[in-house]
Amino acid sequence: MKHPSLSKEAIRAIYDENYYNSWAYSRENLELVRSVKRPLYLSVLKEINPSSKPFKILDLGCAMGFSLEAAAELGLEPHGIEISEFSGKIAMEKFGDAVKISDIKDTDLADNSFDAITMIDLFEHISDPIVILKKINRALKDQGLLAIVAPNSSSISSRIMGSRWPHIKEEHIYYYSPATIKRTLNECGFEIIKIISFPKPITLAYARSVLRYSRHYLMYTFFNIISGIATKKFSAHNFKIPMGEMLVVAKKTCHA
Repeated sequence: MKHPSLSKEAIRAIYDENYYNSWAYSRENLELVRSVKRPLYLSVLKEINPSSKPFKILDLGCAMGFSLEAAAELGLEPHGIEISEFSGKIAMEKFGDAVKISDIKDTDLADNSFDAITMIDLFEHISDPIVILKKINRALKDQGLLAIVAPNSSSISSRIMGSRWPHIKEEHIYYYSPATIKRTLNECGFEIIKIISFPKPITLAYARSVLRYSRHYLMYTFFNIISGIATKKFSAHNFKIPMGEMLVVAKKTCHA
């Protein structure tokens, strides 16, 4: 399923500092965002299960670099690409030249250079997925791994919520089901290892901050009330809430 596409200029304009309001981001709020983004990426890495070191990994759409922090924490060699100059510069503060601020389509990736590549909350933003997947295929080593976290258009929450599904956004260009994402990856030289439901870690405090900028006023009111009576420890505890997303892990089996 495809959302009406935007121009390249309009897409770039989306990812300015205001875009990160939906993350509840501010310099003062950095630890709150980190408290959910780093565990999210650690959950993805657990499913990839990197066993060899050195293990070179690239996160496409690395945003502020929390994914790179998680990879470094496990002793991996992290690299990132981010289209947003705002968030990319924050990632560069810690990871320097390992981060490139660029559109993926315009970034040179050396052939056979990465053990794994991840796309967390990115694949649905890409207007030309076949081109990008073939580029990723070339950049991966033989049997290299690709992990994608994306909305599942055939999920229960999608069917129940319809047009009010939180993943329906102007910047989301394509929507995938397990069947369509499998077919797309197979076309580009990948074999599916697993496709599983992927509830994301979230804290009560983070949910309250994010919902402040959303159209879901009743949910914000609910979380606001709960936050008011919850203890600080409970508000900071990570829960996993299913919101209709899937994790896809695939390996490169042939050259695209």
